[in-house]
Amino acid sequence: MDEFKQSLLLSFLTAWLEWAEADAPEDPIDNFYGFVPRYALCSNIQFYLGRLDAPDSYYGDLRGALEEALATDHGPTDFPFCDEATYDQMFFAGTHHRHEPRLIWVRKKIEEIKANG
Repeated sequence: MDEFKQSLLLSFLTAWLEWAEADAPEDPIDNFYGFVPRYALCSNIQFYLGRLDAPDSYYGDLRGALEEALATDHGPTDFPFCDEATYDQMFFAGTHHRHEPRLIWVRKKIEEIKANG
């Protein structure tokens, strides 16, 4: 992964984790990026980049970087942290941000990116 994509991924994961660890506030002051609790990481990319007013090309860059990182750690799958039924339950309950395996992976990935500079 090139430096730009790595930096973009680090920025996104850091912002998402701060929001998730604050128990997903909905207030625009505390949720600057407009993250949505019903959505997992991939779907929240659009809100993050939208608030940054980033060029359209950044979506593909960030989505690709996230998918690459997930595939490296979990293999090619649409549901890297749980089965589809559990994913759907978290969607309807709005609790993706509380899913411990996802949080652990995000923390680990942030540290890994920082360590690899």
